[in-house]
Amino acid sequence: MSDYTPRKRVRGYQRKDGTYVRGHYRSRPGAGGPPSRGGGSRGRGGSSGDFGFLLGALLVLMIILGAIAQNVA
Repeated sequence: MSDYTPRKRVRGYQRKDGTYVRGHYRSRPGAGGPPSRGGGSRGRGGSSGDFGFLLGALLVLMIILGAIAQNVA
């Protein structure tokens, strides 16, 4: 017997204040919070926030190495 529980489909609906909520799928029980909307980690590992941190760290490293290279020359 499998532990697989299918996700339930929620149809779009109109709220009392007039806004429309698009149709979506509910998350499986015990799956944690709602899925992120960033689209960063779809099977590739990591997220867009991790990429920004890595890019910033690389920039700081390049600045430090540039300063070291100027002091040596």
